[in-house]
Amino acid sequence: MRVTFEHSLICDNGILIANYAAQYGISTIYVPVTGDDISSLVNQNPTTVKNLAAMLAVANVYFVAGDPTWLTTPTVLPPDVASLASIATLFPKVAGILYAFDPEQSAAWNSSQRQSLIANYFTLIGTIQSSPSAGSFKTTLFTADTNYATYKVGSGPAAPTMLAHLQTVPGFGGAVLSVHGNSESAQLANLTGVLPQLTKPFTIEASASPYGGSTYYGQSASYLSANLTQLAQVVAAQNSALAGVEVNGWSDLYNSLQSILPEPAVFTGTLATGPLVPPAGTTYLGAFVDSAGGGPTPAQTAAFETQIGRTLAYNMHFYGWQGAFPGANEADDVAHGRIPVIAWNCGDTDARVAAGDDDAKIIARAKAVKAFGSPIVIRWFWEMNLDDTNNAPRKQCYDPASDLPAGYFAPGPYISAWNHIRAVFASQGVTNAVWLWCVANAHGGPAQYYPGDAAVDWVGMDDYDTTDVSLQKAFFILAEELSQFQEKPFMITETGAHAANQVPFLTGAANVLQTSFPWARAVGYLDSTGNFQTWTLSSAGLSAFTTFAQSPYMSAMESSAPIL
Repeated sequence: MRVTFEHSLICDNGILIANYAAQYGISTIYVPVTGDDISSLVNQNPTTVKNLAAMLAVANVYFVAGDPTWLTTPTVLPPDVASLASIATLFPKVAGILYAFDPEQSAAWNSSQRQSLIANYFTLIGTIQSSPSAGSFKTTLFTADTNYATYKVGSGPAAPTMLAHLQTVPGFGGAVLSVHGNSESAQLANLTGVLPQLTKPFTIEASASPYGGSTYYGQSASYLSANLTQLAQVVAAQNSALAGVEVNGWSDLYNSLQSILPEPAVFTGTLATGPLVPPAGTTYLGAFVDSAGGGPTPAQTAAFETQIGRTLAYNMHFYGWQGAFPGANEADDVAHGRIPVIAWNCGDTDARVAAGDDDAKIIARAKAVKAFGSPIVIRWFWEMNLDDTNNAPRKQCYDPASDLPAGYFAPGPYISAWNHIRAVFASQGVTNAVWLWCVANAHGGPAQYYPGDAAVDWVGMDDYDTTDVSLQKAFFILAEELSQFQEKPFMITETGAHAANQVPFLTGAANVLQTSFPWARAVGYLDSTGNFQTWTLSSAGLSAFTTFAQSPYMSAMESSAPIL
């Protein structure tokens, strides 16, 4: 039985998926690519290329593309198709493409308009197959549904079904058949009228959720294996064209294969070194203290430290593009042995920053940081993978001419701006700045914004317990994705939990960090109200946080780390 694996976010978790494929014998990986991923591949973003290469080394990789909106202009070649053709030239090991523009996904799919959509569907296939782009891929696959065996192309008793007609398309390399039902018998019932019509290779998409519902693979790895093996055997006995069973394995934390298959190791066992990195066996504890508003002030920070019975290792501060730092807050940090961590917001477009239009502001900050003398961590334009409505907001930083649609920032200009700011600081002789590249777990593709090892001292993420789960589940996805940058020390810069879940979130947190995320060398709690939710510690939460803060593993301070 061939097992296939579907995954998205190529630039982030391709290495993780490759580990899964190698450990569990997964032979084929379907990678949905659109928007960010396409532009990242076309521009050969180094991080994206590294992730794709990892998958190509262990499995057959098919790109998945398709949008039901394409059906509205079926005689026009979709731009994504031409882009994917150029990508296929760049990466000749890609096995082929799976087209997934399903008419059933259209809001217009009903009895009165179905025939028109079916006609458009096959017109669009013809447009794609007759274009020069079609020849760029070795194999062309199509997604299909069991309904394709019922709906006809045209009218009259001799009209073929969609499924029969699809298999006559030139270049047809196989169908990936979506099968519904939360048991083998239910899935086979749906397949009854379909199997006799399948004359060419097909893969069954037996994707599933551990919660059951309309999908099927069960609660454990052994249950998954037994079910899929039995399904494959029964189907193969009725139709020898079965090529395999697909497991939709990587959609999100709770609806994916990783929730029932043990995670392959991703940590190399060698802790990163670098500026301010604490010694092995210890990790920094930081915070942003603003439960009373107007903070953090030295008085608020001191009161918080009295409550938890220790000094923070680092203290977070937020400044706008025009803000003047470092100042009294940062001086207080140094006086008490804390490391100041500065969140310096954007204030102009990346293109203008990279072009030098804001150099006067950057030079002023560089001189002030140099004069400060002590180590200071700077995370410029943190959470750059969020849209322009976040963090203050950032409308003034968005450039419709060079950024991505819907208010998202483009990786290329961002990286150019980051590198320019670092170059300006270097030109001013700044040696005490530590540069923290920090993403958010809220939008696909954060790793494509990585400026490169030479331009980054620490890798960071902001990740909150928005769904009231354990610390391990809250951090799992993004921390694992960013573990590909293990050569850099890693900081969970901001986190927090709702009041009702703070105790379970924080209980045993030090042990979870040490065993599950050993590459995380710093963790900071936002004792405050964020942009959209409140993370302020309740009395019970503060007690749990105090226990966490006093754990030996969280005891690292700057005095124990190598100085710049």
